[in-house]
Amino acid sequence: MNKTVRVMLAAAMLLSSRVAFADDWNKFEDGNRLLMQCASAVAYLDSGENGVLTNPFDAGVCLGTMNGLLGLHQIYTQALGKQTLFCLPDGGLTVGQAVRIVVKHLREHPEKLDLRATTLAAGALRLAFPCE
Repeated sequence: MNKTVRVMLAAAMLLSSRVAFADDWNKFEDGNRLLMQCASAVAYLDSGENGVLTNPFDAGVCLGTMNGLLGLHQIYTQALGKQTLFCLPDGGLTVGQAVRIVVKHLREHPEKLDLRATTLAAGALRLAFPCE
């Protein structure tokens, strides 16, 4: 099992334990939190196959968010035949590439970090891969 899958499985298990904290969930959905989570994921991805995962929850949430966003994009474009917010290149985009694009965008636009995480992630991908 590759390390991205391991991290996403760990995040899924941890997320299931967080359902009880639904009232506090909004504070975990902004760009500040997403930047922290995705920076953790980038550090892990950059550490190599046997890298040390210092914050598995944060990295897993970020990777899961990006995986979900890319999966939703695929459903919209392929299964439903609808145009979505961004248009990926023919070769597609890996979850790791999406994470790096989002981190770069968040660091370049700190004034937007109070916005919802998924809105920021989709916006970053839209700027990177605009539709004609």
